[in-house]
Amino acid sequence: MFDIGGSFLTQSISLLDHMTTASVAENKAAHAKITAAGHFWSDWIERDAELATGTIIDCGNNALAEMAVRLGVSKTTAETFAGVGMDLRLRLPRVNAAFAAGELDYPRVARICRATTGFTHDTLDKAEEEILADALHMSPGPLARAIDKTLIRTSPDEYATLRKEQQQFRRVRRRRGDALSVIEAHVNPDEAEAVLQRLTEIADTVCTHDTRGRDYRMADAFMALMHGETHLDCSCGRDDCAVAGQPRSDKRRTPLVQVTVDIATLLGLLSNPAYLDGHGPIDPDLARTLADDGTWQVMLTECLHLAEEHGLIEREPTTQFVARGGRHNAGIIPEPAAVQPDPVVPAATPPPAVQRHIPVHVGRVQGPTSLRLPKTAFIYRPNAETTALVRARDQHCRFPGCNVPAAKCQLDHIEEFDQTNPPDGGLTLPENLQCLCQLHHTLKTLKLWRAEALPGSRIRWTSSHGEHFITTPGGRTTAVPPAHLKPKLTITRNPELPAPPTTQPEEPAPF
Repeated sequence: MFDIGGSFLTQSISLLDHMTTASVAENKAAHAKITAAGHFWSDWIERDAELATGTIIDCGNNALAEMAVRLGVSKTTAETFAGVGMDLRLRLPRVNAAFAAGELDYPRVARICRATTGFTHDTLDKAEEEILADALHMSPGPLARAIDKTLIRTSPDEYATLRKEQQQFRRVRRRRGDALSVIEAHVNPDEAEAVLQRLTEIADTVCTHDTRGRDYRMADAFMALMHGETHLDCSCGRDDCAVAGQPRSDKRRTPLVQVTVDIATLLGLLSNPAYLDGHGPIDPDLARTLADDGTWQVMLTECLHLAEEHGLIEREPTTQFVARGGRHNAGIIPEPAAVQPDPVVPAATPPPAVQRHIPVHVGRVQGPTSLRLPKTAFIYRPNAETTALVRARDQHCRFPGCNVPAAKCQLDHIEEFDQTNPPDGGLTLPENLQCLCQLHHTLKTLKLWRAEALPGSRIRWTSSHGEHFITTPGGRTTAVPPAHLKPKLTITRNPELPAPPTTQPEEPAPF
């Protein structure tokens, strides 16, 4: 662990405590402002109704104008303040109480209000306690996904109905940026994923020496797509450019939409939330529609007893093991009443691969357990199947509070891989891998933060100050006293199995 030094550590912890105290006071002040805005707007709207005797009296908008001028904000921001204030008072009493106590900040409260707009009081009454529990430990980005999951579980039909109603607001608009114009397109989640895949494909038609950055090339790809072009001209200027003068294909590949969904939900027997790669949670109705209507890749979640049979998880009611699926053509999803689901078969049986009795820390596997490990466990770079599984499981960076999507993250060995003797270091298994963005991967590599694997795909993080946090694939971050944490788990190899290969990776991997 990074050695900070005694006096510096004391001062640093004191400053963190001061920030925490100030944050609580700030949250209480924000609650007072938002509550007053809600009452102010409500009073003027009621006055509007009293005065409306044939002549239109727009007291509601007048109230927003008054607030905007007094607070120095736009009319839109004033309306947001007022709407959140009314939502808290009329629809979200538990969230309102936590906000008043300083436990929640305004960005999280506003995200809750936006995410729950349109749902009935009955649905919110059932879901609010779980939403509040997530809000206390999540930043706004992961919180939005967690709220979607909760609402889908609570009322899948209502969620699907509201999603379909939102389609009437599909639009493209231009707004002003700092120095550039911004084009926004509001489309369905699967359509957005298809657009990004197409732009990425065009942006990658240049050689590795192209002088433009990734974001710049994505913007150029957008303009190329607008002009009906299928590739970019490389800007490297090199005589040996790998793509210059090469024939270009105008054939457009069908977008691949990757969905994580359990088989029972796909068949209509359950209504659990599904996960659309690049977007987040989706309702089961949309997942079935995507499976019915396009080329798709489905990541089937296996039953708990199968995961336990392979020694990959500890039994927990909320734990599922995600297995690699294949690419399938669109097909008709059978009617639920006519379907008897078959047992889910593991994607592959790992071949014998290890020998000797060596404890290896892999995260969530209880030991001692005799487990046959694949040869890929002793190679630094994860294969495509393992990479897809880890990204589908984590969904985003596993550092506390981080919201960087898994597709933009690097894969990190939770326990460091031993390049000189792989059996003595952390193995390349899903249980010992996590998604980390570049920033947080660097902090871990520098040992400013330490990560340890716990049962149920949880990660225990220890900060530079010795504070402990636990993150889950869904995004929740919990501060936990060390005494409440479970010890790191190990597995024991079967000595009767052949020795593992010691082949080193042919090239350094980017993680």
